Amino acid sequence: MRALGFKNISVFIDLIVPPEISDDEIGAALEKGEMFARSNGLSSFNAIRPERTTSKENRRFLSDILDGLPGDDETIFLFLGVHGLFFTEKDLLGLIETLGNSRALRTDPAFLNPFETTYVLVARKKYFRVGVEQDHIPAEVSIQVERDRSGPKPPPYIRFEFRSEYNCVLDALPADKDHLTYDDLNALWDQNPSLFFPVPHHVSVEMTNHDNLSRLRSPQKLSKRSVGWMSDRHLDMLVESLPFPPGDVSCHMDLWDFGEPLTHKGTINFIERIARKGVRVDLYTNGLLLDESVAARLLDSGVDAIFYRMDAATAEVYERVSGDRNLFEKARKNLDALIRLRKQRGGSTIPWKPELAVQITEMPETAGDVNAFMDLYDMAGEVTKSTVSKLGRSPEPEAVIREVYKTDKPIEHAMIRHDNLFRGRVERKDGSDYTPLFRFPCRQLLAGPHILWDGSIVPCREDIDAEEVIGRLEDGLLEVWKSDPMKRFITMHCRGAWAESSFCAICNEWYYSHD
Repeated sequence: MRALGFKNISVFIDLIVPPEISDDEIGAALEKGEMFARSNGLSSFNAIRPERTTSKENRRFLSDILDGLPGDDETIFLFLGVHGLFFTEKDLLGLIETLGNSRALRTDPAFLNPFETTYVLVARKKYFRVGVEQDHIPAEVSIQVERDRSGPKPPPYIRFEFRSEYNCVLDALPADKDHLTYDDLNALWDQNPSLFFPVPHHVSVEMTNHDNLSRLRSPQKLSKRSVGWMSDRHLDMLVESLPFPPGDVSCHMDLWDFGEPLTHKGTINFIERIARKGVRVDLYTNGLLLDESVAARLLDSGVDAIFYRMDAATAEVYERVSGDRNLFEKARKNLDALIRLRKQRGGSTIPWKPELAVQITEMPETAGDVNAFMDLYDMAGEVTKSTVSKLGRSPEPEAVIREVYKTDKPIEHAMIRHDNLFRGRVERKDGSDYTPLFRFPCRQLLAGPHILWDGSIVPCREDIDAEEVIGRLEDGLLEVWKSDPMKRFITMHCRGAWAESSFCAICNEWYYSHD
């Protein structure tokens, strides 16, 4: 860190440890860490065993920690989060040395335990409170650098998760430059933001745009495109293109439900092929075609998660948003069958694979059913509430899921889904507006492209009419991502110039994440 030019450094280590680790063991580790901190001239060293479960609680806690740390607002604050009690002196030294000598990432990633999680956030003290939280990805390092928020441009969102991505940035530096400094990052960001997004981390796929429900928000009704199903040839191209070289970049694929994926006869076979290549696959479905035989095939396909869109707790609301009251009972029975089959398979791993999320879309038309829906399906919430009532603290996430699996509805997630207005095509007259007050670069666009059923590739899934086609599967998925049209979109958003695009300027879905 000092090699990066940071002189006044505060270190805070958040140890997230399993309940079987004793307080004495934690105390011994903390004492060792404090000795290391003092001997290396660090401003401070803090560590805790958190029992917080919400983002809001975490942020309040970090704010309190920051207020108590020495140094002024310009002090660099390094946050290290570690899963497990395996963060030794050698690990910490290796991490600091590797950050200081950036090129070491090419040759010496061994300081990270491949079975544990380490994430790193770096920011000036006065801006750390507004840092974006990271997903915890095993055996990789995420670095987020935030800079001064003054001026018309938004701050850069710089995140490295894989060595190959980091190398793309290092390759852009002069050959004689050994260290990547804070100013170097900012300069590279200004010159070429797309450099920081060398590969897409997320690909969403439209198996078909055919909707087997007459939904209130049906993209099929809103779109001018003809209805079709992705060809075997295009599916083969997708399978061959993933994972992206050199193979250390995690790719996440969604089979999205702007059309019902299970109306495509090749969907489950496609999932099997993609899953065998190590690509995470999530399926979004309304469940109407998910009878027991289809559900059994799907559960054995290797799919990682099933997002089951019920959109109602009652037949009345189901008719209002899905168009057919008589199908409510079928959707509910298919969900019950899926839950039963998952429980029969079970498994020793936590969570089970695939995970199951049951969804209701937040919109004025479903408002009366949301509470009843959560009462029906939010088993995790009930377990957490019960534990807090008995013990006075939140349970460990794994303990929650274990208790959920003992219930008659072993569902990991009950979700209130975002109401997509399709860039103003839908007029919403009531309900809450969750759009952030200040716009930032589109999360969907920076994550990865959307592939339409005919092989066309568009920057994001809001393009239901293929208005901004940037390439085709025949051109190569990675090649299209690196193409000038895609770079133009990335650069435009990273520089806060989305108003330059008539497509992006009117969109309200920029804050909605794939995660």
